[in-house]
Amino acid sequence: MARFRPMNRIEEGKGSRNVARFDEDGTAVHLQQEDSPQPITFTFDRVFNPRSLQSEVYEYAAKPLIEDLFQGYYATVFAYGQTGSGKTFTMEGVAPREPADAASESVDELGGGEDLRGVIPRAVEHIFDITQANSELTEFKVTVQYAEIYMERIRDLLDRSGTKNNLEIRVDPARGVYIEGATEVVVKRDGELKKVLSRGSHKRHVSATGMNEESSRSHAICMISVAQKDRMDLTVKTGKLFLVDLAGSEMVSKTGATDQRLEEAKQINKSLSALGNVIKALTDGKSSYIPYRDSKLTRILQDSLGGGSRASLIIACSPASYNYTETVSTLRFGTRAKFIKYKPRVHVGYGGNEMDSLLEKKEQELAALREQVHLMSQEVKGVIAANAAYKKVYGAPPVIRADQPPGMSMPEKLDFAVQTCRALLREVGAIRQEAGLCRRASAEVEKHLREERMIFSQLRSDVSKVALKTISGSGGGDDRLGGEAVVKDVEGIDKILAMAKWKVEGILKKMKPLAMAAGASEVAAKKSAEMAHLALRKCLDGA
Repeated sequence: MARFRPMNRIEEGKGSRNVARFDEDGTAVHLQQEDSPQPITFTFDRVFNPRSLQSEVYEYAAKPLIEDLFQGYYATVFAYGQTGSGKTFTMEGVAPREPADAASESVDELGGGEDLRGVIPRAVEHIFDITQANSELTEFKVTVQYAEIYMERIRDLLDRSGTKNNLEIRVDPARGVYIEGATEVVVKRDGELKKVLSRGSHKRHVSATGMNEESSRSHAICMISVAQKDRMDLTVKTGKLFLVDLAGSEMVSKTGATDQRLEEAKQINKSLSALGNVIKALTDGKSSYIPYRDSKLTRILQDSLGGGSRASLIIACSPASYNYTETVSTLRFGTRAKFIKYKPRVHVGYGGNEMDSLLEKKEQELAALREQVHLMSQEVKGVIAANAAYKKVYGAPPVIRADQPPGMSMPEKLDFAVQTCRALLREVGAIRQEAGLCRRASAEVEKHLREERMIFSQLRSDVSKVALKTISGSGGGDDRLGGEAVVKDVEGIDKILAMAKWKVEGILKKMKPLAMAAGASEVAAKKSAEMAHLALRKCLDGA
């Protein structure tokens, strides 16, 4: 969303005119210079004109996120814009009864004694209103951290020792991105939290520039954590609220920054440029790498920008022609940021003394489930092996369909499964019986053929002996001719017997695969029967 402030004295002194025109529905702004034929139009979820109130900005930009905070979400509200555009006023505002400073004098023109408190103090009050309303059923713990990024160094604004001036950023799977060593203060009332934040805000680096008498020279990040434990079921929801006031982008020609102020401006613009690169990478749909590590700012805001939390971006703008270029650049940044896709998650766990027993019970249940998975995996492997043995011998089995009638209740489905298992068991038993008969029949045939082979061998030997005796007992002459005839007859008989023996041996060779197939079929049927028995037993146990 975009918020425009009224023109200030510097802009009026430069002779600027108002170049912003707002739609009545509060969703669009049109910018037009004198020499431009057509205005440039920007649309947002909400556009606040210079007459908008602090309460209106909070109600739309931050209040819904505070309510999400108590649902266990992470939420971020941050303000972006050029220096002197009203970011700090939007985020912090002016405390009651405290006169507005020079940077906020233009806001006083609203009149009517408006409550000028910004997003941060209103959020603090809202948080403790919710905790007090739900304190009977829920136990709350509110903590706060406050830090600034100055010259690319993270400084703890709540550190009383003054030594935490260069803290490191760490990443934890449970906590996400966090600042290591940052002071965390537990607070119990809104007034206490406001004092803590006020103390930290006064330590922030500010200085006068040509655009603003109190220009923020650092990015300020306030982190409020709310842990809530339900007294009934012991669940713990942890929500975190990041309230970010970014330093403004600067044009040195306007701010007149020199020396240290110039170095600060360089670092501010560098980190804001890194933020713009991250926004571009998140929204162009082409980048496979998001450069979060290019600056401390983008690294801290990684969870907020990357879609892990709910976020609200307020872009602060000037309506003056003197800052036309910077305003257009700011609005374009906001337009790109609209296309970031957020997928926030709820942070819920268990807490209290009962946590150990609950976790132990859950671990035992997980161990039992893992053991069941292991046993079922072994059973599946056995079934796969049996099916492979069956397919190797007989090929793929026919598909057996057992469609369940529609509209069956759970007991009816269980009974149907039991009946199906029993039918399959009967079929497997029949296959096993047939396989056994086949194996025994093939064994009998093989035995008979072996006996026939032995008979043919013995007969061949006896015929040869008779032939030899006939030849040796005959004399010459006609007897010799008769002996030759006997030899020819014997040779013919021997050939017939050899051929018979060869055929018997061939049949025996063909019988071996048949016998092996019958044996494998019987083994597969036996294993299938065992698995069917086991499945039936499980069905009956479940019943």
